[in-house]
Amino acid sequence: NAPKFAVGVPSGFSMVKVTFQEPLSEERLNDIAEEYGVIIEFEEDDVVAIYGDQDNVKASLKEIASFFQK
Repeated sequence: NAPKFAVGVPSGFSMVKVTFQEPLSEERLNDIAEEYGVIIEFEEDDVVAIYGDQDNVKASLKEIASFFQK
């Protein structure tokens, strides 16, 4: 498997895309971005891209995932 490179992502940054089955408020995502030092951008209403240091991206994903566990 060849590595995938995201256009416009600074060198050394990781990027993931997340698709939500249920909406999560933009305000809550902004709080998570600030808390973990990542950039979260909406690509569509239910798709966000998260950019940042790999460890911070992982930590922010865990925080986001906690909202969807029942």
